Amino acid sequence: IGLPLLSALAAGACFFLTAFTLKKKRTPCLCLAFFLLGSARLSAAQPRGGPSFVGSYLERSAVFEVILEEDPVKRGGGWRARAHVVGFHPGQGDPVGELEGAVLVEFRAPPEDWEARYGDRAELAGFLGPPPEVEGFDYADYLARQGVYGILKDLSLIHI
Repeated sequence: IGLPLLSALAAGACFFLTAFTLKKKRTPCLCLAFFLLGSARLSAAQPRGGPSFVGSYLERSAVFEVILEEDPVKRGGGWRARAHVVGFHPGQGDPVGELEGAVLVEFRAPPEDWEARYGDRAELAGFLGPPPEVEGFDYADYLARQGVYGILKDLSLIHI
């Protein structure tokens, strides 16, 4: 937790408590308190970036250890599911542990030996790319609001 987040939380809590000791100006104090607490919540929900953020590894092929956060949804001949990255092996250098943010796992054709379900853990080799651009719609922003920052595609299943 950074200093701005703690400051907003502390100030919001102070205004909230002060509002109950005042007879006049209670409404402005409550409004300010809720604004500060909402700002703190928004700040806490933003990805922090850096080496523990999944978006830092876009445009890379690597081995990913994932846990499916939902049952796969069929799309055409393949399927897609939201997943949490619990391990990242870039090929060069040391493996990276759990990453902040989710990805969409996208298979064009489902692996024959994997009946994927919510909670499954798998090791996948593939390419982590950004969400595709869609004319008239900010698909990347739409996914980011759901905590998804990349799409794993061109996958091969290594281990379930």
